[in-house]
Amino acid sequence: MISAIGPAVAVLVGMLALVATIGGPVAWMRLSVIGSVAFELPAAELGVSQLGYSLGDGDITETAYATAVWSMTLGGTGWLIVSAFGTPHMEKARQKLGEGKTRSSRSSAPPRCWVRSPTS
Repeated sequence: MISAIGPAVAVLVGMLALVATIGGPVAWMRLSVIGSVAFELPAAELGVSQLGYSLGDGDITETAYATAVWSMTLGGTGWLIVSAFGTPHMEKARQKLGEGKTRSSRSSAPPRCWVRSPTS
């Protein structure tokens, strides 16, 4: 239970930061569908900073806001493309890496320890 509270609180704090800076609907879309807090906030800040604004500014233009949203969206697209095209090849790579190694051919002896036992 405790190990689930920490990550949940981190996501909640990040979600509140995104809601305060880019609004509820976009924050909900980015963190519930795909994305991570560690990427979305810096990507949004980078997008708006290219037009001379900061996420906390009250007078941000529609163009700067759209740039922030597009930078978050396009920044996460690369991982989707890699996953889509790389996944079918992963099984072949796993089989090639594991050729000739079966569970029965592995040694059942315990691993050697490099720590010397104290001598009396």
